[in-house]
Amino acid sequence: MTYLNQILESAATRESPGDKEILTELFNLRVNGVLEDTVRSL
Repeated sequence: MTYLNQILESAATRESPGDKEILTELFNLRVNGVLEDTVRSL
């Protein structure tokens, strides 16, 4: 649920977010989250 909250907050701060921008933000948040989890598990 954390990723969804971050996306909604990011979208709310933009004047008119496009679908591509939201999808890009979702992708970036997911990749960053997975990378952080991987680093923590090392």
